[in-house]
Amino acid sequence: MLRDLHDEAQRVNYIFHTDHISSVNEFLIPHWTKYLSIVSAGFIEFSVRVIFQEYVRRNSNANVYNYAMSQLKGLQNPNPQRIESLVAAFNQDWLRALNEYWDGERRDAVASIMNNRNNAAHGRHMGTSIGQIVRYHQKVTEVITFLHDLVLDNRPSN
Repeated sequence: MLRDLHDEAQRVNYIFHTDHISSVNEFLIPHWTKYLSIVSAGFIEFSVRVIFQEYVRRNSNANVYNYAMSQLKGLQNPNPQRIESLVAAFNQDWLRALNEYWDGERRDAVASIMNNRNNAAHGRHMGTSIGQIVRYHQKVTEVITFLHDLVLDNRPSN
């Protein structure tokens, strides 16, 4: 796995460690739920960007690299539709593999994390428990690992 991606995954996984979450004061639980949603959404955004930037770095000439990097820097709020569009722009076979892989729970987890992040950012009620966010983040991590293996190692993981 890429060093930057590995380091970010370690940092985020430390935040999600159950010892931290289980000791949260009851009053702070809604705030922690928002915080964890924001952290997980940031992890999705960072990871998708880094994976595709590395692919471009490995496979492009200087002009294509510069253009692609400028486009990838603008990647924000990578909900499932945006991720699918990005993957499809690179390779239709990757899109088919992704759609087979994340049909259902994993895709829904990414969508839920991004929706919760947007609700938190706009001060809206989330209605999601810490336990749900932790489960969603576990699925998000699976999706990021799958994308990494698919795009950079040309082998989808299950």
